[in-house]
Amino acid sequence: MPTLEHVQSSAEPAEVYGLLQRDGAVVVENILQPEQLRDLNHELDTLISATDPGLRHPAWYGQVSMLPLCGQRR
Repeated sequence: MPTLEHVQSSAEPAEVYGLLQRDGAVVVENILQPEQLRDLNHELDTLISATDPGLRHPAWYGQVSMLPLCGQRR
């Protein structure tokens, strides 16, 4: 199973860039201050709790999402 590389927020930009180029994503640990993370989680929790299960974004109907990255299409 593929995994994402994890780096600390102190990682050199060139390292992060290299991982992004190679893998398309990288997890940067401790990049947000605790207050920022709390506020972000609160905003996301509010949006998620107001969203019905299985709701699809109307603008995405008939379009390709992230699935092509897996070699699949909707």
